[in-house]
Amino acid sequence: MSDIQTITLDLLRRANLMESQVDVSALSGAITGAVLSERSDIRAVLEQIQAFVQFDSVESGGVLALRPRGQASIASIDLLELVGDSRHASLTITRVQDLSLPEQLNLLFADKNRDYQRGSETALRQIAPPTTQKTVPTNFVLSSDVAKRQADMLMDAAWSERFQFRFSLPLQYLYLEPGDVITLHTPARDWVMRLLRTTYDDGAIKVEAVSSDAAAYQQTSQGSTGGTLQEIVIAGGTILYLLDLPLPTETEQPAFFMAVGRARDDRKWQYATLYESLDTINFTAKQLLTREAVHGETLTVLGGNAPTAYWDDAHSVDVLLRDGEVESQSDALLLQGSNSAVLGDEIIQFGSATLIASNTYRLSHLLRGRRGTEWAMGVHNVSERFLLLGSEVYTVGITANMVGSSRAYKAVSNGKSLEDTSAQTFTHNAINLKPLAAVHVAGVRNTAGDLTITWIRRSRTSSGWQDGVDMPLTLAVRGCCTLEDAN
Repeated sequence: MSDIQTITLDLLRRANLMESQVDVSALSGAITGAVLSERSDIRAVLEQIQAFVQFDSVESGGVLALRPRGQASIASIDLLELVGDSRHASLTITRVQDLSLPEQLNLLFADKNRDYQRGSETALRQIAPPTTQKTVPTNFVLSSDVAKRQADMLMDAAWSERFQFRFSLPLQYLYLEPGDVITLHTPARDWVMRLLRTTYDDGAIKVEAVSSDAAAYQQTSQGSTGGTLQEIVIAGGTILYLLDLPLPTETEQPAFFMAVGRARDDRKWQYATLYESLDTINFTAKQLLTREAVHGETLTVLGGNAPTAYWDDAHSVDVLLRDGEVESQSDALLLQGSNSAVLGDEIIQFGSATLIASNTYRLSHLLRGRRGTEWAMGVHNVSERFLLLGSEVYTVGITANMVGSSRAYKAVSNGKSLEDTSAQTFTHNAINLKPLAAVHVAGVRNTAGDLTITWIRRSRTSSGWQDGVDMPLTLAVRGCCTLEDAN
């Protein structure tokens, strides 16, 4: 917000006028802001402010003075003092036709209480229905109350100035200047008027003036829309999860997995854009991210090395969610893959989700070490990532030459800049194509001492055993080998 004095003085300086050549001390008030759609010259901007604030520009004593309207009368003049001759009538009064004056005035403005949307406030004469309307567009940012008072002021000023005057004064009133307010006493009434123009002509001062009413510039009305100032909230940062895990995919090409989430109560978050860089300097936009994951962090440590083939009812973990919710599921749905989540580096499934505090859940009745992540059971800590594995997870295909390479990624929220977003360095190892560790390893020696080792290879895809029938050999292969005794 800037005061009128500062704004007008700055504009006049830009017009190459020195501060000693202008006088803006009489101006008061402030402007919250302005919405400008195109470049304008200094004169055009000053004219907009002049029409809004209602002041006169007068050259006085070699100085350009800006004087607000609605001032008190500084001179009282009798009709008999006017100069007249055979060529000039002593006083000419002209009344503007009412039909040319607005009975309804609509002021358009940028409403600061409604995210700078276009607002409108209306001033009405006590005439119903109005027959003439006038719309005054303005680029200024206003509240509805200020706009309403401004509309009422413009309406009242237009009607109070409907009388125009022409007359001549003796030289004793040479001190009067345009913008000054005087009172002219006539037998019919006293006229309060604002001088528009004064010129010296043949020993007299020729004057042009309009009627004036100081009350027109003192408005106290309230706006129709009201409202309170809305906080403009910028979207927060996007939390990016880059996962090199053995998740099932529809492709047999190298890939990694990705998910994004927002901070809880971040109402402005709508989407993010993924950027990739080879050198952490030059980033290229890769993908639009619109799906939000259910995510958070652990508050306790998930302990134990439970068997992967059994329910783990001995351990639980508390999770604080940054966004989203979780719910309990039946054993039948869990065996079909429901409630799968990444906890640290271990993939788990949970059958019970109990809300124990605000946004905090206790997860129990677990299936552990899913999809070959049993190695991560014993390395849990507090504040580990928790990410529900659902349709919100993106699959990002990579080429074979990218396997093992390190790249930088940024997830830039809408409304944020690339420079304001931190980068994450990530190495693609194509874990999604690597075989899972073998299970059911056994060894048998024959009478000759040869050792036969057998195992069951696990499948990366379609590994659910739903109908009791063994998987095809292309997906699960029984392996064996024989080692001859070197002795």
